[in-house]
Amino acid sequence: MVGSQGATLPESVRFLATEIQYFVQQGHTHRLPQLLAYELTRWAGFQAGGGTPTASVIASMMSTVPASPAGCPHTDLEHGR
Repeated sequence: MVGSQGATLPESVRFLATEIQYFVQQGHTHRLPQLLAYELTRWAGFQAGGGTPTASVIASMMSTVPASPAGCPHTDLEHGR
């Protein structure tokens, strides 16, 4: 949404609680660590980007990846590029 400020902290906590409750009810407790990591990463991305990731933000993040050191045997893929 254009101009949206996103959810407040209490709304975010309430949403996460309902997600956790759903996962437990469905028997997916073994997936809670992945759920928490995903939701935290998603929340942080919205906080950092104002909820609308743009090509310029993504490009600026990619430009901060350091170059491989000379003679390094690892591929760019192994370095996260």
